[in-house]
Amino acid sequence: MTSPNPALQGTRRKQRAPELFRSAAQRERNSVAAFDPIAAIRAMSRIIKSVSLALALSYGSAAFAYDPLDCMNDIAEVDSGIIVGLATKLCSGAWTPEPVKCYLLVSKVDDIPRGIAIDLCAGAVDAEKTVECYVKAGTARKLNRGLATTLCGAKKIEK
Repeated sequence: MTSPNPALQGTRRKQRAPELFRSAAQRERNSVAAFDPIAAIRAMSRIIKSVSLALALSYGSAAFAYDPLDCMNDIAEVDSGIIVGLATKLCSGAWTPEPVKCYLLVSKVDDIPRGIAIDLCAGAVDAEKTVECYVKAGTARKLNRGLATTLCGAKKIEK
């Protein structure tokens, strides 16, 4: 085996050395000239897809993790004296914790009877807006509790 020619090694070093000593502007010109917009768009597309998938999995799975049985457990913790029939009415079809949040919030703003609070909060999608509507209906419109509940509660199917 022959050793490489030392004269050639020196020239290789001499050829690489100028790259190390180029100015920042020269290196930038070379990198800008080599920029491929199609590759950049593809890379951004992959990043956006990855982030979208991560967000969909993290936020989408939370809605499926909560069910009416979880609602029953939550309402039992919030109001230990609630009877099973009223808790079932509140939690029927509750796939989010909003009905329990609503029940808890409305009990803080008004000394409301349990049955009316259940009617107001059953099927609630946004607890804060439901309670805000109930308070405005009672104060600004001077509606009684029953009418305020009918106005602000979720639409119930009539039998």
